[in-house]
Amino acid sequence: MRLNLLVAALAATVALGCADGGSDMSDDTDPDTDDDTGNSSADRLGVPEEFKFLWNTTEGCDTADGAAGTQVYWHTSDAKSEERGGKYYLTATETWYWFHGGSGTADCKDTWEITAEFVTTDYDRLGCSECEEAYYFRRELKDQGCQYLYHGLYGYADGDPEPEEPIFNGYFLFDTHNTFNGAPNENNKMLVVARYQAPSGYSLNNSYGSPGMSKRVVDDPDRQGPPGEYVWTGEACVGSGGGGGA
Repeated sequence: MRLNLLVAALAATVALGCADGGSDMSDDTDPDTDDDTGNSSADRLGVPEEFKFLWNTTEGCDTADGAAGTQVYWHTSDAKSEERGGKYYLTATETWYWFHGGSGTADCKDTWEITAEFVTTDYDRLGCSECEEAYYFRRELKDQGCQYLYHGLYGYADGDPEPEEPIFNGYFLFDTHNTFNGAPNENNKMLVVARYQAPSGYSLNNSYGSPGMSKRVVDDPDRQGPPGEYVWTGEACVGSGGGGGA
């Protein structure tokens, strides 16, 4: 069976960056836990070494409304924006790691391929007036190890037609510099905001990439905008519900 993902509203905003909108993901209310005994599930899924004892891979989690949920982390370390034909394009591979708690036998991962074009835009209109870079993205599920439908996570409302393929569009917005003095954020940290496009409209996740685990790597940190290399990591506690097909 395939599960449709039902996600609660974000309970709090991130201190760094934008607070212009909400999110369709629930904050993870369980602290991440170190498992000094090791975690075979994390090893089996190929979790990056720096996260194996940082992520909560064994305990499950509680959603914002107190229900039992599934812990999910997403991570990309190869995002890059480059100039081609007078325009800038971003490419990335993003892996989602799902941890259900317990024995770990149900834990799984999905891999997405992301392509995006840099756009000059009204950042305030998109929901992040403090951001300096925007990319209109297309994301496609390329390696499916789980059996989830993702449209609930990407802003689809009840009544919206389900996508025929696991392909979604929207905007990535990067907050890379201090709003007040224009200096780059400390240690080149950045906040990644995602604005999802769905049949019934747009929705905002203003903590898609945590500023503690996301950064921008460029030759001149003072420069705003592309080209650049990027790393981002995010997390959520996701409740599950029926529907979504077989």
